[in-house]
Amino acid sequence: MECFSLTEGRHPDEFQTRVQVCDAQWRVGPDCSSTATATQTALTVEPAGRVEADAPVTLTAAVTPAVPGTVVFRRATESTAGTAGELGTVEVTEGGGTVVLETSDLPLVGATQIDYTLTATFTPADPDAYAVSSDRQPLIVYRGAEPVTATLTVDPASPAPSGGQPVLTVTVDPAAAAGTVTFERRTSGDPAFAPVEDVPTADGRATLTMTGLADGAYDLQATFRPTDPNRYTQAVSNSVNGYRVGAGTQPATDTTTTLTVTPDGSQPAGTPLTLTATVAPNSATGTVRFLAGDTELGTTAVTQGTAAFTATLAVGTHSLRAVFTPADATAYRPSESAVRTVEITAPGPGGGDDDPDPDGGDPDGGGTLPKTGISLITFGMAGLSLVGAGSGAMLLTRRRRPEPVPVAWPDGPTVPTAPGPAEPDGPHR
Repeated sequence: MECFSLTEGRHPDEFQTRVQVCDAQWRVGPDCSSTATATQTALTVEPAGRVEADAPVTLTAAVTPAVPGTVVFRRATESTAGTAGELGTVEVTEGGGTVVLETSDLPLVGATQIDYTLTATFTPADPDAYAVSSDRQPLIVYRGAEPVTATLTVDPASPAPSGGQPVLTVTVDPAAAAGTVTFERRTSGDPAFAPVEDVPTADGRATLTMTGLADGAYDLQATFRPTDPNRYTQAVSNSVNGYRVGAGTQPATDTTTTLTVTPDGSQPAGTPLTLTATVAPNSATGTVRFLAGDTELGTTAVTQGTAAFTATLAVGTHSLRAVFTPADATAYRPSESAVRTVEITAPGPGGGDDDPDPDGGDPDGGGTLPKTGISLITFGMAGLSLVGAGSGAMLLTRRRRPEPVPVAWPDGPTVPTAPGPAEPDGPHR
C-alpha cells in the first residue's frame, strides 16, 4: 500500500472540489458546518467484465437525486501496460439524473491483458446544497483471444467410501465460451496427469461422474479447450490433490480409555480388585492390557466398549493403567488410560485370614495375647475387684464343717476319717 500527500508526491495533485478537514473527518463543502444533501452515483459498464482491446465500451452513470452537476469518467490501473486518465466529462441536467459515455480509450501496451478500474464521480452544481458521490467497476481489456478461467469442484468431499463415484464439475468463465473439458487424474505422487474423458461444455459447465476408482489417493484437474481458439483461450483448472477413495485410506478415529478400580483406595492383602476399562467410541474393537507399572497383569477383549480383569496384588503401592490396542489400526487409534494408584496393606499383628497361627502363637513356645476390645489393664482391675469382693463374703459367712466319723478296722483300733461333704441343707452358725 502507498500513501500520497495532498500537496506532493509522484502523482500530480488534482483537486476536483473543495475539501474541508473537520477534526477526524474530511468533508466536501465550503466549511465544516455544511449540511449538504447526500447523493448517490451508480456506474454500469457494457460489456461487463472483459472486453477486447479497441472495442467500444459504454459507461452509464445514474445519479440520485437528479440534480444538476457533472460526471467525470476515469480509468485507472496498477499495470505499466495501461495508463490512468480521464475518459470524459458529461453534464447532468436538472431532472435528468443519467448520463452515458461511450469510449474505446482503454490502451493495452505490450501485454495481452490488463485490469482496469473505471470510475464515475458526480460533482453537484451547488456544492453547498448537495454532496459529491462516485462509483467504480472493474474491466479486463485483452488482445487476441479472450481469457478463460476454469474452476474444478468435486462432490462429495474427500474421503469417499470404497466404490464411491465422485462427481467432477468444471465451471468456465465466460460462460459463452464453448468448448470441451478434458478431465484428468493421477495417483498421488505420480509425475503426470492422464486424461480420463472429454465432456463438452453447456452453459459454461461440464460434469463427469468417475467410476471404477480403486481405493487410494488421487490428484484431479481439468483442461478447457475452446471450439474457437481465436475467440477464447485455453484454460487449465485448479488441481484437487490427495482426493481419497476407500474407508481404509481415511484417517483413523481417535479413542479414549478410562480405568476404574473396585474397590478403590487402600485395601488389605488378599483383596481381589476388579479393573474395568471403558473405551470410546464403543464401536472400537480390540484388546485392553492391564498393567501395574510395567508388569502386565492380563489382557481382555473389548466388548461394546468395555473390558474387565480381576487381580489380587501383593503388599505395596501399585500404579495401575489400561492400554487399548485396536483390532483395526487403520480405523481406530490406540489409547492409554490415566494411572490409578492403589495401596495394598499387610495384615495386623494378630494374624489374618491366611495366618497359619490364628491364635497369634510364637513358634518358639511363647505366646502373645490376641488383641481384643478390652485392655489388659482394665481387665486386671476388674479381676482384682472381684477377688476383693469374694474375700469379704468369706469373712461374713462360713459353712459348718462336719465332725470326723470313727471307722472300725478289723483287728485294729478305731481310726477317725476325714469329714464327709456338708449336708446341702445343713445348719449354719
